[in-house]
Order: sequence, then C-alpha cells, then structure tokens
Amino acid sequence: MRRALLLTVGTGNIDNLEASLFVPLRISIERGEWERIVLLPSLITFDNAEVLRGHLAGLPIAIEPLPKPGVEDDADRCFEHFDRVIERLRADGFAAEEIVVDFTRGTKAMSAALVLAAVRHEIPRLRYIASVSRDVRGLVVPGTEELRETSTARATARRIIDLACGLMERGAFGAALVLLPDPENPFSRLGWTAEELDPVSRMRGLVEFYAAWDRLDHAAAARIRFAGAKALPAAWRRFYPPERVRDWVRRLSAAPKRSATAETASRQRLLAIDLLANAERRVRQHQLEDALVRCYRIAELCVQARLAERGFDLDEILVKDGRVRAVLPCLQQTGIAPRKPPPGWRIRGRDGLIGFLRCLGDPDAERLADFDRAQPMLRAHQRNDSILIHGDLPRGRASEVQWRALLSSLERLLMLETGGDAADHLAVARFPNGWSI
Repeated sequence: MRRALLLTVGTGNIDNLEASLFVPLRISIERGEWERIVLLPSLITFDNAEVLRGHLAGLPIAIEPLPKPGVEDDADRCFEHFDRVIERLRADGFAAEEIVVDFTRGTKAMSAALVLAAVRHEIPRLRYIASVSRDVRGLVVPGTEELRETSTARATARRIIDLACGLMERGAFGAALVLLPDPENPFSRLGWTAEELDPVSRMRGLVEFYAAWDRLDHAAAARIRFAGAKALPAAWRRFYPPERVRDWVRRLSAAPKRSATAETASRQRLLAIDLLANAERRVRQHQLEDALVRCYRIAELCVQARLAERGFDLDEILVKDGRVRAVLPCLQQTGIAPRKPPPGWRIRGRDGLIGFLRCLGDPDAERLADFDRAQPMLRAHQRNDSILIHGDLPRGRASEVQWRALLSSLERLLMLETGGDAADHLAVARFPNGWSI
C-alpha cells in the first residue's frame, strides 16, 4: 500500500531547535514507511523545513510552504492551501486511507486548517506529538515526547449522518438510503465503528420506509419495521411517522381486486392524492419528466374514479355493453364514437372518457373538461410526446410559475373530487416535508 505523511512545521524553541522541533518531527517520520513525506511550513519556518530535509537526505521529502507571509494566522487561507496539497496527492493516486496527517507543529490556525482539510477528504488517521512531562512554563520536556494517533471516523460518520438528515428534509429518501452504510454489508460499513453504526441501523429502517413509499411500493413500505421515535437521534425524530401516516401507507398497500365499484373509486382518489405529493417532490428535485407523467396520471385517476362509481372499468367500456349502446347517439353526435362502430370498438383517451361521462349525465363531467382545457401541459399529445411515453423530447420543461400553477390546479381538483377529508389526506401524503413547491 502506498503511504504519504503530511506534517505542519513550526518555529520550535529557537534556543533548542533540535529537541523542540526536529526530534518530534523525526519521531513521526520514523514511525512508518512513506512513499512521500510533505512538510507544510509557513514562510517563516521554511528554513526549518529545509534543514530537516537536509538531516533526512534520502527520504522522499517535499516542501509545500504557505504562499505568503502572515497566512499562518489565517485559518481559511491555510485550509485552502492544505486542501490543494491533499488534492494533488489524491490526483497522484494516493487513497484517503493511505494518507496520514500530523498537525503537531505550526500555529493553531495551521493545525486547525490541516485537520479540517483531512476531514474534508475523509482521511481516517491523524497523529500528533504529546508529552508526558512539561516544565514550569508549560513547554514539553525534551525526551518525553509520545506519538499518538486519533481517527476522523467519528467526525466523518456524523457528517454523513447529518447529510442524510438534510436529504430526508428535502424528500430525497433514496439518496439518504444510499448515503447511510448498511450494517449488514461488510463493505458498506468499512471505516465505521460499532458505536457509530448502532444509530445508523435504526435510521435505515425509517429511511427504507420512506424510500419504498416514495417509489410507490406501498406494500413494501407497509412491511418495513423500524425503531420507535425515542430510539432515534433527536434530529431524526421529526421523521418518525405518526400512526395516521402508517395507516395511510397500509391503506394504499391493500390494493383491492380491480373492479368497477365505489370502493375502487375511493382508493383511486386516495392514490391520486398520494401521487400529487409524490409529483411535488419530483418537481422540487427537478425530475420534471417524472413529475409530468405523475400529473397526467392524477388527472386520469379523477376520470377513472368517476367511471368506477358508475360501474365502468376503464378497459371494458365497449360498444357491446348495453349501457354504452344506450348513449351511443350522444357519443356519435359529439364525435367520440364513429357512425358505425365495429364490434370491438371502445372509448379511448381522457377526452373520450370525459365525453362519455357527459353523455351519462355526470353533473361534474364539465369540471373535468374545464380542467383539461386549462392545462396544456397535460393534453394527451403533449404527454405522449414525452421521452417517458412515446416521444423523444422532454415535455416537462416549464417555468417554476407554470409548475406551481399546474400543481395548485391539481390540488384544487382533488379537493373537489375527493370531498371533505381531502386536505387532511394531502397533509398526510406530504409527510414529513409538509409543503408543496
């Protein structure tokens, strides 16, 4: 394995540079076999780094001084410099686990900056020189130095957990699941301590629930078991779904056998509400083609539910059905049915189905027609030209104002189609984010 060591270089005690500076640096350098050693001095301590390199002739030592005088007291500029040095090491093929950082010497700003740069690059090991004895001035007694190592694993793990929490807040549940290591996968959990993995295992069950729900696999979501809210870290407890949210997912998971009944119509309207919350997340995440397909399906479900209430299954509205023949003159007059429909002819398309509802005397068919006329993004030819349907063009490219208008219109339509509980249902479907775009 290739190995590289980075060390900050300070001033030391000018009256005894050998004991106060060079010996501690050599202790660190001699503990390990290195393909590259990088000294990180300020311009003030550059000469000290040159002297040390001369003492250790034959070792692969490079010197990367801070760029200007005074930078050694500017933690931000020190970070920029050390970050670039580490980036070059990574570009040269050194993996993060092959790099060790020693932050003992230099100013406090230099030490802090080097540690931050190491954490940013997920370098797992840091080292520093401590002392078991100090004099009355608080200075290290030469000869009592001790090399100690510490790990960045805890800080890195908690940073990943915080990033996953942020993704949950944005509704990116699948991304949060990918970010958190799987405690059952030995490769996924590499670099994580048992202490850090313990809360992750509890978080993952919760994230798996939302990820399954978000991909519309309600049955899989309903089967997932996760720890109670008190077992989760404080920042994650707001994601714990209350009973009404779990009931919602269970209700949608229990898909009845497809039939043209009021029960089917009720579930289709609930599913449309769930899809609206899902489409809102897609728009927030700029997955616009996915959002467009969902929006079209919501409008279609509103029509489908009205037909189910009247005893019609979407795939069985055929001319041989006596109820269809009874309104055939109306269908022909409005151009929905041909003058002489063949035996296997059936009504197709949302426009045709809405016209069929009109001919059946549905009092709210006109509301569905008005909605369609006001939403050019959802017209069949527009939807069908999408890359995700039959076309080769993106059809979701609309302004934020247009998307807000479309989603707001769908919400109003669902409020009217679903009735009094629609607002409560939508609040549940939007959990845990609780907002539209």
